[in-house]
Amino acid sequence: MPVRTSKIHEVPLGTKCPAFELETVDTKEIVTRDGLAKNSKNFKGICVMFLCNHCPIVGHIRSSLALLVEMYQEQGIAFVGIMPNE
Repeated sequence: MPVRTSKIHEVPLGTKCPAFELETVDTKEIVTRDGLAKNSKNFKGICVMFLCNHCPIVGHIRSSLALLVEMYQEQGIAFVGIMPNE
């Protein structure tokens, strides 16, 4: 089943993540796809989340997201949160 990313673009589940470079908000460190894979214990995949720190819903689920990340990182899933408004 494809994941809908917009009205005109779908990415099938299991699609390999393209190479990327992102700057962290707090440390200004550059994070890459390959770096996440290399630094993740038992790497199995990457979860990319598009979030807005001004959104009240994101604020409401922040603690639940932290628990989700903690639980799945132990299973080899790396996480990237992208805030397009920052």
